[in-house]
Amino acid sequence: MYILQYTMTDTIELDNKIHLDRFTYNPPHPSYIAGFIDGDGSIFIRKITDGYQSGFTITQCRTNILQIIRYHFGGSITSSANRNDKTINLMDDNIEYYHKHNIRNQYNLLIRNNEYQVLLDYLQNSFIIKENQYQYLYEFNKLANLPNKYKEKEELYLKCSSLNKSCELNEIYLTRLNIEYIAGLFDAEGCIYININKFSSFYISIAQKNHLKMLHEIVKFLGFGKVETYEFKIYKKDDCLKFIQLIICTSSVGVIFSSQSC
Repeated sequence: MYILQYTMTDTIELDNKIHLDRFTYNPPHPSYIAGFIDGDGSIFIRKITDGYQSGFTITQCRTNILQIIRYHFGGSITSSANRNDKTINLMDDNIEYYHKHNIRNQYNLLIRNNEYQVLLDYLQNSFIIKENQYQYLYEFNKLANLPNKYKEKEELYLKCSSLNKSCELNEIYLTRLNIEYIAGLFDAEGCIYININKFSSFYISIAQKNHLKMLHEIVKFLGFGKVETYEFKIYKKDDCLKFIQLIICTSSVGVIFSSQSC
């Protein structure tokens, strides 16, 4: 199994510009962003030396979706120097494939205190997995600049931290599942696998180890695919094409179209 990667910096920058141009006037659907954060992001309240820090983080091996979210909602993108630009991982100079276990680039979008108000409002009633963390952050934001609210802030910090460790899912929020959310979750946790030695061997998958109920709900929503171990998978060619068409045709989604295409 190999992961296709861009090897030319200018090609990546051109691709990023194409995606950013698509969303110049409007951000992606709130359910798409919520699905992406539920898959590859974090909603946090944490202690720092002089108080608390709170916000959203998203980690990706590409910057395109990060740039789009930053363009509309602010924040800053940083890179992990010890992971990035590992050109020595190229398996063969004559092809553009990297082995799946090689270290991939890592970029982080951080939107924190006094920056995330617009995003917070935009994502109301959109989260499924991290909805409770979202609610704690929403309440914390109301108190962030108020003095003498240590007890209330501490309580919200403890509740949010506990949920992030336990990875609980309140199944009542599964009613929010829609194709935009699935597209965001797919871009975060999805994979398009094609066997380069046997092109008739392929599948599409979404991994969700901690929330199998989510995968079963996706099967019910789409009407095809199945759950295997910790993954939602589609094997049939017609169903794979149907899934791709649903993602492409859904307004304002499909930003990366799976960051882990294989």
